[in-house]
Amino acid sequence: MIRRVLVAPVVVLAFLALSLALLVRPNAEGVDTIFSHPIFSVASGSMTPAIHPGDLIVDNPVTPNQAADLHVGQIISFRESSSGASSLIITHRIIAVLPGSARAPVLYRTKGDANNTPDLGTVAPSQVMGVYTARVPFAAYVLSTLHQPLTFVVLIMIPVVYLAEEEVRRRWVPQHEAEHFTGEQPDGSFGLRGHLASNLPLYRADSLRDLPDGEPVYLVEGERPADALIWAGAAAVATVTGAAVTPADVSLQPLVRLRPQLWADADSPGQARMRKIAARLAALACPWIDLVTWPNAPEKGNAVDFINDLRRRGLPRGEMAHAVAALPRVLSTVEDDHADETTAKPREWSSLPLDGHLRGERPVGILLSEVEPEAIDRP
Repeated sequence: MIRRVLVAPVVVLAFLALSLALLVRPNAEGVDTIFSHPIFSVASGSMTPAIHPGDLIVDNPVTPNQAADLHVGQIISFRESSSGASSLIITHRIIAVLPGSARAPVLYRTKGDANNTPDLGTVAPSQVMGVYTARVPFAAYVLSTLHQPLTFVVLIMIPVVYLAEEEVRRRWVPQHEAEHFTGEQPDGSFGLRGHLASNLPLYRADSLRDLPDGEPVYLVEGERPADALIWAGAAAVATVTGAAVTPADVSLQPLVRLRPQLWADADSPGQARMRKIAARLAALACPWIDLVTWPNAPEKGNAVDFINDLRRRGLPRGEMAHAVAALPRVLSTVEDDHADETTAKPREWSSLPLDGHLRGERPVGILLSEVEPEAIDRP
């Protein structure tokens, strides 16, 4: 989350800067324009406080007739001489309108607001490039940097690399990696600060508040399987502590009034952990605890793999929750962390055909009270 918060503004700024670079185009006189408005970079402080060095000023373009009809007080951008396009461009204020001649109907005397004396010479209408309309503070520095070829390449690469990295993470990061929960403190630092990992809330635990009593909700290992089930239309939460830690009662308590569907990864540590969670829920007087099984699941397979399998087979997204509900359930009780190890003979549900679940039918659950525990014979 922090990575996205930090990277997103950089990508947005790169996109805006790149857009500005693409929008700036020189006109027939070689002056940079944006949407046909001449733009100029301010290099000196002769017009402070109205205009500052580093500002990018935007002018309104003027026709020859408009250039001959300007008045005192207007700020204009003009060529220092009429000798050619290589002449220096100055932006100063008109302080006087003087009579002209046959070649120039009027002449303008100009002066920088911060200068003590007027400019040498006068300005003919043919020298006027535009009339000042707005400034963008410090944008001249940005535009100057954008004109560097290396900068342009970097600006293109930033969003490309970011989007490519996000796509790689989405497609190729192993789906069975350990939970990536990170504890962030209010001051921005990371770590649990002495809090037990087992007391961490379940991922998406806040979504349980709106569920009615007895509503089935899947408990899986890690955020990705939970998100996959939620995408498919099922209610789901996840542990965030890794396979070595069993959530404490305070974390599991929100599940007691519901109907937890415990779905372990298809490996021995995950299944052992879910049996411990089932024992803790039973100790909390949870009346219904269903252990989901996926026959012929791949090694370490979880809900992400199951949903992806449904997608490969072309099952519509709206029917995936029913397909999940059609998986068989096996209920058993096992040792609590502080009790003698016991287990129950598993009692398996008869998995109804998928079309039965599409009609809204669900398998009938088994109460834990119906399962008699028996001791395990140790070798």
